[in-house]
Amino acid sequence: MLNISKVIIRYPIESLLGLSLIPLLVISSDAATSNLLLIPAFFSVRLISVLYKNKSDIPPLISIVVLCALAYYFTLKLHWVWPISLMLFFGIFIYLKKKFSPILMKEKKALKIIYLSIISLTIFLPAVLQLYQKTNQTKEFNLLEKKLDEEMSTLQEKQKTSLNMVRQLSEDEYIKSNLNNKSAAELAAVLRSKMLASNLSYLVLTDHIGNVKIRAHKPGVAGDNIFESFPETKSVFEGRTYEGIEEGLESPLIIIAGAPIYNEDKINGAIFTGYLLNDDFARKESVALQESIAFYSNQKLYGYSSSNPGISSVFISSNIRGYLDTNSKDVIKKEAILENKNYLFAAKTIKNNRQITIGKVVIISENSETKIFAKDVSTFVGILVATIIIWFISKNKIILKRKSS
Repeated sequence: MLNISKVIIRYPIESLLGLSLIPLLVISSDAATSNLLLIPAFFSVRLISVLYKNKSDIPPLISIVVLCALAYYFTLKLHWVWPISLMLFFGIFIYLKKKFSPILMKEKKALKIIYLSIISLTIFLPAVLQLYQKTNQTKEFNLLEKKLDEEMSTLQEKQKTSLNMVRQLSEDEYIKSNLNNKSAAELAAVLRSKMLASNLSYLVLTDHIGNVKIRAHKPGVAGDNIFESFPETKSVFEGRTYEGIEEGLESPLIIIAGAPIYNEDKINGAIFTGYLLNDDFARKESVALQESIAFYSNQKLYGYSSSNPGISSVFISSNIRGYLDTNSKDVIKKEAILENKNYLFAAKTIKNNRQITIGKVVIISENSETKIFAKDVSTFVGILVATIIIWFISKNKIILKRKSS
């Protein structure tokens, strides 16, 4: 007669790999995973042929299907501790069954209760663990999304800061009166001191048609036309201010604000300032938010800064860059696994004033592997202890019943 112990002992590979077809069908989401279905499919056919010869023994058949399929499913979804736990679990199960089989085999009802109790524990405790981890992961994702919102608010504040600064500089009498009179080197030194004092990344002074006269952050680099590089700044040369985030020249993304400089009633020039969303900016934001931050634009991830080598590896992973490139959602939340470690990955789109997506801000956080391992081990120990207790309670009840009769 067929039973669980015989199937596991005689056909361990067929049992575990064959029944893994069930969870694999559920979780397969790409071609690579789908190709793996051929392996468990082969062992499933082999297992069916074995079980078909003993089809009259239905309860053990249901037991092994439920136990193996669920155990393997949680192995794939949770942690590598489950294969080890599974083998140890069945080892103890077989030992107890052999030790108490003379008593238990005389009480079929008690044996069925034990089967059902163990199956229930095997289903219930991992399910509780899975629910707990999913709930905890949701909380962590919500925290990352909150930090993304904080970063987006910071970018908006930087735009306002840049706009306020260009308004002040455009009204500065020294700059207005010496725009065309002072030497470029002397005026550049004054502008550079103002830029550094305000912690800005750059400061550009142009004439009335946008030709760059001075770059305070790059002395001596001038002559190009800012309007040709940033057509959206046309409003500045029409007498209005401008602020926004755009794709830049010195950095893929740039916070830019501009204001016209008037000489009496005529536009005599313009001044632009703001922040480059580069490595330095990302480092400062990472410190402020206590998370690893990067910016993504033009199919490139840049500006990331992390003292954690694992997080740096996730940032430069081609899978992450590809996911960012193909996903058009405003908010992206995903779990990333690299070198057997779990990372939580979240991103939010950055749009310019024309509501065109020009990039994303990205945050990656490491999920504590130690805590996950501890939860898995504690869950397995709980199953093991409960199983042994059920066996001994059932055994004692049977003995007491036989004595009373």
